[in-house]
Amino acid sequence: MVFKALLDSNINTGMRHGINMLYDKNAKSKTLIMVLLVSTMLVVAPSFLCVVVTAQDSTGPNKILIDTDSTNYQCTTTSANPATAGLSVNAYNEGGMIKGEWSIKGTDEPSEKKGTIIGGTIDNTKYDLRGKETIDSLCQGKVPKDIIISGDCGNNKPVNFQIVAGSYNIFNGLAECS
Repeated sequence: MVFKALLDSNINTGMRHGINMLYDKNAKSKTLIMVLLVSTMLVVAPSFLCVVVTAQDSTGPNKILIDTDSTNYQCTTTSANPATAGLSVNAYNEGGMIKGEWSIKGTDEPSEKKGTIIGGTIDNTKYDLRGKETIDSLCQGKVPKDIIISGDCGNNKPVNFQIVAGSYNIFNGLAECS
């Protein structure tokens, strides 16, 4: 636990303010206890005001793992429709920011599309991930490009993969939000 105290006193006016905060970094919920003590030389008994505020951390998932079935990917930069081993995503919440990586591996190695996850949302039922495509040897497209991966959490669910202002493919597989 971290204990932090602020004390400001002014002896000349007889006013004294004290604020104490108790903060537990390791708890799932954070409790802030503030005690404000106000007393003056004119008041015999000090006045107390105690406020307890509880703020819950997000109860949603902190990570998402996506693994889909193999399918053909429809390129927009060429007429190719290459076979893939599916879409894989590994993303996590770090300090309130969703980060991670994604890839679509071609079955004809070393072709692939891959990149990073740099934002979005994950909850207990759905996800909406934002990222960048940094490599495209599958379709030979120019990079970087913005991407969106979205869908519902669970097994045997459609996983929407979209290159913003580009291709759109639907994969099918497991999206484990935990």
